[in-house]
Amino acid sequence: MYYKNKKKISIPITVKCRLGVDDQNIESDLDNFVYKIFESGVNGLWVHARKAILTYKTISNLNVPPLNYERVIRLKKKFPNFFIGINGGISDINTIQCLLSKLDGVMVGRAAYHRPIFIIQIKNLINNKNNYFNKSQQYYSLYKALKLYIEFIDTNIK
Repeated sequence: MYYKNKKKISIPITVKCRLGVDDQNIESDLDNFVYKIFESGVNGLWVHARKAILTYKTISNLNVPPLNYERVIRLKKKFPNFFIGINGGISDINTIQCLLSKLDGVMVGRAAYHRPIFIIQIKNLINNKNNYFNKSQQYYSLYKALKLYIEFIDTNIK
């Protein structure tokens, strides 16, 4: 169905999925699914590097089963001409750099709102600054952000 409507859509369409659900095989079932996704004309795929176990409560599925970055990397090797990005448990700059050397994109989730300073580190990485570990600059940037936020609150909330 998507393929028939692709000509009507002017923005890229991506799909986000997990490695699989419950008893699905993360090798053959995932490969078949991804093949169908790209065959349909979708522009890219974001893969959460953990299988979903539907019988688990959401909080349990944050840690079990373990993340499997290597499976996403193998998927990229199998589909080298398509955009494949990764999501799941990414919480430091070194991991981002490593994954970006093998994949097309990295999606950061909980780490960004658990540790807002991480956004400054990512920004500096994107801007090719070698000092993304410079604590004094990060705290200064965080200080500036908080100061602007407080000014905004003072101005707009009475």
